[in-house]
Amino acid sequence: MCHSLHNSTLLFSIALFAVAGVSACQAVEAETTVKELFRNGQYVEANALASVQAEEAPDDEAASVVLNMTKVALYLEEGRKASYDSDYLTALSAFFRADSVSPGHPIVADWIEKTVGELADVSMRKASESAALGDLDDAISHYERALVFDPELDTAKEGIARMLLLENHREGMGENYYKKGMRAMRGFWLGQASADFEYNGKYAPGEERGEIRREEIGKLIAEDRLIMAERFEADGLIHAARNEYRMALLLVPDYEEAQVAFARLELEVEAAATLREADRKTTRGELDEAEQLLREGAHLSTALTEEFREAFNEVADVRWERLYAEGMDFELDSDFEAAVLKYDELLQEAGAYEDAISRRKTCLGFVELAGSLYSQAKGSADAGQRLNLFKQIAVFWPEYLDVEQKIAILSAL
Repeated sequence: MCHSLHNSTLLFSIALFAVAGVSACQAVEAETTVKELFRNGQYVEANALASVQAEEAPDDEAASVVLNMTKVALYLEEGRKASYDSDYLTALSAFFRADSVSPGHPIVADWIEKTVGELADVSMRKASESAALGDLDDAISHYERALVFDPELDTAKEGIARMLLLENHREGMGENYYKKGMRAMRGFWLGQASADFEYNGKYAPGEERGEIRREEIGKLIAEDRLIMAERFEADGLIHAARNEYRMALLLVPDYEEAQVAFARLELEVEAAATLREADRKTTRGELDEAEQLLREGAHLSTALTEEFREAFNEVADVRWERLYAEGMDFELDSDFEAAVLKYDELLQEAGAYEDAISRRKTCLGFVELAGSLYSQAKGSADAGQRLNLFKQIAVFWPEYLDVEQKIAILSAL
């Protein structure tokens, strides 16, 4: 396939040169030079020379044709090399650029088709690997990517359905649920794959009747998944319900009721994931980050309002517990001013919390007492009285201001 496409690329370019050859003798001579560069595989040089010639003769249609031809050849070569290196995204980008120069040309179209197929195959292989490792979410994402490249790839749709059924099975939907779902899905896609041999022969001699019958079967299975989804949603199994709606859409992509429900539950699933992440943040003590996540997630959900409310309360509880503990630490360390500030912060947020009010009052009393004794000591002319007052402060707050230094100085007199 690749060798054939490469030869076709050469023939395409030579043919364009032949078309351009109807120009004047000077143009033919210049074009031959470009052609020789191209035949030698010097695509960049050929394109550069063709660009110069086109600029020198802006009204020369033949020069413009040759320039476009060299652009296409250059992009095809770039894409072809990337394709051989299995860098299919780079290759596809190059082929799309070639298509923009020569829209719809069969050689370019063949390369695009081949590369898109390769990308779909790569995604399918990655999906299979992830499925084998039990990473269902990753497998689904690869199957979905394969569908981006090939929207009609039934094996990718079947793979997604299988992963979704497995996810729900893991959530405790039951073995009978899983087996029933697999039989329904596999029966549908096997029918799709063998349409010309099985359904058409069984239900009608013509292709049209067989296709109609397959659509009817798909709708019936989709309706069954929809009923199951509604049942799960009513039971609060949001993720399982979302998976059922997705399976219905795999069968009938324009199923409006499933589309609306799936879009709604996509937000609910995202909200649930945000809720879980916020819970992890709360557990790690990253309370500001947890609150930010909860604010974002709460706007997405209508079904998890109570869960978000409880999560906000949990963050508040953890924050208040932390403030109370910090206040206690300052209090035990005889840093009564810091303790008062911490209790103030706690009471401002919580209104009331355990014995924080009484503790604050006690700490504030020590702050006021220390301040009063210190003022008396500074105002006293009697060294012994000053020493006695400073020692009274040191009994309950030895680190208060410069009390220890004052005591040392007065004791040395």
